[in-house]
Amino acid sequence: MRRFLLGVFALSVLFLASCKNDVPDIGSSIQPGSDLIEFAADTFHLATDTMLINSIYTLPDSFLLGYFHNEKYGSTQAEIFAQLKAPIGFVFRKGVKMDSAAIVFSYYSWFGDGNSPMRINIYEMKGKPFTFSGLYPSSIDPSEYADFTKPLASQVILPKDTMRGDSTQVFFKLSKEFVQRFLPDTAKNTTYASDANFFNFFKGIYINSDFGTSALLAIRNIRLNYYYSYKVKTADSTYTISQVLSFPANNEVRQVNRILHPNRKEMLAPEAGLTYISSPANIFTRVRIPIERIAARINDSIPNANIVINTANIKMEIANRDNSKYGIPLPRYAMLIREKTFRSMQKNKIPTSLTDTTAVYAELDSAKHYVFDLRRLLATELQLAKKKGQAPSQSLDMVLMPFTPVHSKVSGSRENIAWGKHMIPMSAATIRSGANTESPMRIKVVYSGF
Repeated sequence: MRRFLLGVFALSVLFLASCKNDVPDIGSSIQPGSDLIEFAADTFHLATDTMLINSIYTLPDSFLLGYFHNEKYGSTQAEIFAQLKAPIGFVFRKGVKMDSAAIVFSYYSWFGDGNSPMRINIYEMKGKPFTFSGLYPSSIDPSEYADFTKPLASQVILPKDTMRGDSTQVFFKLSKEFVQRFLPDTAKNTTYASDANFFNFFKGIYINSDFGTSALLAIRNIRLNYYYSYKVKTADSTYTISQVLSFPANNEVRQVNRILHPNRKEMLAPEAGLTYISSPANIFTRVRIPIERIAARINDSIPNANIVINTANIKMEIANRDNSKYGIPLPRYAMLIREKTFRSMQKNKIPTSLTDTTAVYAELDSAKHYVFDLRRLLATELQLAKKKGQAPSQSLDMVLMPFTPVHSKVSGSRENIAWGKHMIPMSAATIRSGANTESPMRIKVVYSGF
């Protein structure tokens, strides 16, 4: 612990800095100029333990598909359930001919070996249709929703396939029998009258990969295309007009990215002094902040004073980086979120900021550290305990996890991170834990009293 005294000059500086009151402090009144401000600094080691995540709830705007095995973090298996948005109110003109149909998806990247073949299968969904606001975990059981008696298409591809004109787009041609199911209902056109009507007619598609263990596709969009034509007669000739009717898997209907880690427990061998985070829906870390001990130390150092938390930083250090050819990349952003909030979180959105009281994020810096600013969160905890006239809880349990930020525009080209969502792309980091003998995870707190 370090302690020192400042005189009237420091008090004046604090007074000026305190004019902005957007961060809650413990004690905000200013004492007479003759009083002295006492500063102190302490460091507290943190307890950590690894959490194996069985499932998450997401509203994905991109998907993983495939299978990838990593010697350290185990295997990741990803599949897709997708409803398709019907063109509500659409009416086929008379005399149309249904030519063909195809399920099309495009992927903007892949992770792993692009030259490793993978077989992709598409099935029709069954059972009760998804509801848009329903909660569907990433561990969803395919047997409840996928009709394996109705395979729609199958194809073997290479992620890095340069033989097609557009190597990122895959077409799955559907059978003539399937095409006939979508013939125009010229009497009432009930199929396209509402989403509910369409989902009762066609509930969606389930996509998996049952061959290949070396690649995951990052899929951007999925759609069902119907190709039809009709004839137009003029005074001089008859023309055939070809059209495409698309049924996209967009944000107006529901999709679920099924994600499993089938051999994670067998593969992950925790090393002493290390902890882990990995996405998607794989491994997080519980971090216990000793709030009660911090409060007691502050009271012993500067008793009977109004306390201001000046800084409260946790620096998380990366250890044992994976630089292999197909090594999993470090997550660019990490989040610390209260475990109670994490446990009750049922949707994708997680409010967060650099100095939030529920969830705090940090960006990986050039030294490969995540530095979290917890001064506001710590100040709030101590302030609430003081108001209740009781000691704080023994520890504040936080969950460390990779996350994907969502930005909101502030003004002009300036943007802030407004909230976060579960990270779906592959990422992983090995972090020095609170028990690390070289550089244990710790929180450094600087505080002052007057």
